[in-house]
Order: sequence, then C-alpha cells, then structure tokens
Amino acid sequence: MVITLIDGPNAGKKINVITAEMSYGPETLTVGFGLSDYNQPAPASIPEAFQGTNKARVHALSRCHTWKSGTCNFNTAFSQSRMSMSSLYAPFANAEGWVEGASSMLRENPAARKQVAVMRRGVIEAQHTDPCNAFTTCTQCVNQSTGGFKCGWCMGATIMYNDTGDSGLHCGGFVEGQPLPFVCNKDFRTEDCVGYSCNYTQSQPQCMLSDDGTYSSQTDCETTCKTAQFAKCNQTTQQCSDCQQGDPGCQFTKDECQQSCAIQHSKCNYTTHQCASCSPASDPNCTQSTGECGYDCAHDTHGICNPLTGTCASCDPTKGQPGCVAQCSATCSKTLNFQCDNTTHQCVPGQGNQTLQDCANTCTQHNVTTYGCDWSNATSPQCVAGKGTQNLSDCAQNCHAVQYAKCDPVTGQCLSCQPGTDPSCIYTADYCLASCQKSNLLGVWRGIQINRGFKVAEYDFTFYPDGKVAFSSTYNASAKYEAIFSESGKSAEGRPVTFVMTLVPSGGPLPLQPQAVVGGLFTVQDGEQGITKFMNLAIGTTAAAPASSFDDGMGKLEWVLISCKGSTTSQGCDFTPAKIPE
Repeated sequence: MVITLIDGPNAGKKINVITAEMSYGPETLTVGFGLSDYNQPAPASIPEAFQGTNKARVHALSRCHTWKSGTCNFNTAFSQSRMSMSSLYAPFANAEGWVEGASSMLRENPAARKQVAVMRRGVIEAQHTDPCNAFTTCTQCVNQSTGGFKCGWCMGATIMYNDTGDSGLHCGGFVEGQPLPFVCNKDFRTEDCVGYSCNYTQSQPQCMLSDDGTYSSQTDCETTCKTAQFAKCNQTTQQCSDCQQGDPGCQFTKDECQQSCAIQHSKCNYTTHQCASCSPASDPNCTQSTGECGYDCAHDTHGICNPLTGTCASCDPTKGQPGCVAQCSATCSKTLNFQCDNTTHQCVPGQGNQTLQDCANTCTQHNVTTYGCDWSNATSPQCVAGKGTQNLSDCAQNCHAVQYAKCDPVTGQCLSCQPGTDPSCIYTADYCLASCQKSNLLGVWRGIQINRGFKVAEYDFTFYPDGKVAFSSTYNASAKYEAIFSESGKSAEGRPVTFVMTLVPSGGPLPLQPQAVVGGLFTVQDGEQGITKFMNLAIGTTAAAPASSFDDGMGKLEWVLISCKGSTTSQGCDFTPAKIPE
C-alpha cells in the first residue's frame, strides 16, 4: 500500500506500507502496519520495521470482526476525529463553507496544515458524516432531504469526499446553491434512477434497462456483467488456477481464491493448545488460517466427562475419541448412583440407586458415634457428637476457622493473609489453591478501548509483581487509575480477573468508583510476528455487574492491548517508556 500526502509541508511525498496480521481476538482483528519514512522503500517485514531501519515505524491497528457488528462498532472514532478537525476549521467555515473554509485556514496556518496531514494519515477509510449515506439504493436516495441536505445518487461509481476521499458509498448529501462537498466520477442523479443493471439469473448474464439501475450506460454495465471466472487453489504452490464451476474443488471465484490461497494455515494441538503450521494439501484437518486457529485453539472447549469427579479431560475432536464433545464443562456433572458395601461401610459408585448423600446417611456401622461441625462460633467451630454423619477424623479435617490466602502472580503460590487488614485478601485458601497460577499479565501494555461508547484515546497499563495495576489514557494523561488485581472470579471464556479499585481520579474518563470490586476476564496470546503478545481485557463497572464474556464486556469496559513478548528489546520492541508508576 502507498499513502500519498495531499496537503501540508510534505504534500506529494509517499509513505510505503506493508501489512501483516498480528492477532485474531474475540472481537477484533489486529493488523501491523510497517511504514517507511518519506519516499523510502517499504520495510521488508514487520520485525524489520520494529528495528526502525531507515526510520521505519510500526502501527498496530484493530478493526471489528464483521460478524461482531452487533457488539463492536468503531465508527465513533472517525466521527470524533472529524470533530477535532472541525474545531480547526470553525473560524472560516461559517463564511466560506466546510471545504473552502478549510482551504482558507490551511493556507493561512502552517501548524494546522501539519495537524490535518497527520489526521489524514490516521483516518484511513473513514466514513463521512453525511445523513444521506444511510440510503443504500438509488430509489431510496433520490428526492430525499434530511438534516438540511438534499440527497443524490452516484450511479456507476462511489462518492469521493473532498476531505476524506473515497467513501465506498453511493448516496451523498449537498446543500442547494453551494459547491458539492464530493466528486462523483460517473453519473450523479437527483431525480430518477433509470439505468442498466446486470441480470445474473440467466445462464449468460445480460445488461437490462431498469428503473433502479446500477450503471448509467449499457457500455459501463457490460464491462462487469459477465460470467464469473472460477478458480481453485493449489495448496502446494499456493497459486490459483482457472476451473469450471461444478468441478471438484471449484467453489470460489478467481478474486476469492486469490485472496485466500496464500494464507498461512495452522491446526490445533489439543494437548498443548498451541497451533502448528500445516498444509491443506496433505492434511484434511488443516482447515483454518493461523489467526483463526490461534483464537479457537486457546479457547477450545472439547473434553471427555468423568462422571465420578464431574470434571472434563482434554481430548482431540479430530481423532474420533468416544465421548469427546464440545462445551464439555457445561454439561459434565457427577451422575453416578451409589450403593452401600455393608462389609466396609463405604459407598460404592456405579452400583445401586442412591445418591451419594442418601447412601452416606445410611451406610454406617451401628453403635458408632458420628459427628458434625457446629458453626455457631465461626472463629472457633467444634465437632459435636450426634450432629452429623462423619467420623471424628473426617469432621476435624474441615471443622476449623476459614483460612484466607492471596495469589502471588510471580510464583503462582498462595500466601496466607488476613482479610480486613489486607485489601487484596478476599478469597479463601481453598479457592486460592484451586485458581492461583503464574500470571502472564505482568508488564507494560499499550492499546485501545473498544467497548461501545469508548472515547478515542490510547491506554497504557502496567501490571506489577506485587499484584497492583496502574493505568491511564491519552484522553487525560493525569487521570491515573490504580487497582489490586487477582486472577479470580467467574467467566464464560478466557481467564477470570478481579480489580479492587484503590485510586480513581475525579472526573476521569472511565465509570469506575473508589473501592469498587469489579470482575471480568482476559486472554493473552502471542502475536503472529514473534515480537509481541496481545491481551483482550474486559471488566465490569460495578461489583453487581461483572463482565462475564467478551461480548458482555462490549457493553461495559473492554480493551485490546499489546506488549513486547519476553525480552525483545534486541528486536526493537521496548514499551518501558510507557510504564505507569505505582
């Protein structure tokens, strides 16, 4: 890709760009852009761009998955960017209109020219704020008036706005008596839609006159109204070859084939939950791109249920193992019946028709004293004869004051603690032992907020080994947040995390309250270029409403964050300047 600057002191200069997929997350796809310096060759790779060779630089950009349009929408980022430009144009816009006012301002203000040049580089493929853009067919568009604009349809081409370029849209608005704020390189219609459309229902597509035409002339129509050329991918050479629709393996158009044939494929190792490169030519289970595999493999839910323990063991769904099902944990439970062995006085699983509790209540030796725990004094509970069904040893094992512990994220070990005096001491020792593990959250992370209603800004997070996290944004760099974090709680996917907010700035950009305990979830996975790793983080805004899934987090607080992978400063990745102090 080549970006040509069209205004400002560097007008006419070119920036050569390479792109590469970096991370495939639950809501977004993140792509790395390696940018050259002005009029320099594009860097050979994203790793080379990280080195800064010839003043190259790297930008990581995220976009919503198309199938997540119901939860993920970045349009507000573009509208807010245009609003910031509008404030620059305001002194001139009233007198001369938006475009001419901007031109006048740019001629008289070199500093503003620089801001606009940077803005144009940053808002690639921005959608223009034009109320007529909402109309998607010619008959809906022409003769419409909305928001002070009259609408017209660009037949045979797309609207090219004077300030943001190609919109990819056909319906545009204008004010009568004023110059058009865009260009239509074909036929701009304001009264009727008579033109030509391609009829693909026939064996040989044919251009026909229509009251809701797509093209203004038959010649324009016939340039594209043709039988689609199909092609299939040679997975060994990763090249497309022409084929006849209906032939084995011939199911994509040539354009579709060329877009997907060279994609790197990987398949999941269901034991390690890591992806390994593969070739669809030799492996029938090699069906996913590397990005798709990375996310699906890390979130695999297949398992074989052990009905005795109610837990699932990992399994490989491609090997036809009996009982290997998706969403195993959602359905697996202890379902065995029990029967008393009158010799040993033990409940035997897999026999009889009693539940374990019913069996335990009756399967005891006569004249044997049983015990139960008296919890009336929670700080000093006692085993009481005749109160329960346990022997004294079993009762004493659990009849004691509750022990609390907190997780050390560096060692993955639980440390005894006292609730009330330690704000991070909020879980029992048993819960800590079941959930504590070495954290992959630690370090400096940079990224963007993606939940609905986000404010355009870059966020910096620093997770410390003492269990504290500090974060702030470029929206208000002085508005610093601090919390105690623990990898605990409940979540439908990823790993759970809990923030206990210890510092919340007054008037900050996030709807959080001091001392709030907010739950959420996260995932961490290595980036595809081998230099960075990515975190998807979602949290609630109150204790009563944690983020239970990434879709749920899009209505609360959610970020896509990037960090250097391990010790990669030798590869040019160094985020330490963004470290937020405790």
